[in-house]
Amino acid sequence: MGLNKVLSGYGKKIGEEGFDLGTEVIRQGVNLKLSGVEQLIDKIIEKKENMGSKQNKN
Repeated sequence: MGLNKVLSGYGKKIGEEGFDLGTEVIRQGVNLKLSGVEQLIDKIIEKKENMGSKQNKN
């Protein structure tokens, strides 16, 4: 798999039409951070639910 399939601007020169490598890198970074935040929130919710179910048993 070539990098141009993953990063749509890879291989293009600055000023060349379609050069959006920086924008694509930023977009992928933001998406990665969002998925990380979503995973963290899911873990927190799961932990709170587990704590609540343990308290209900006692």
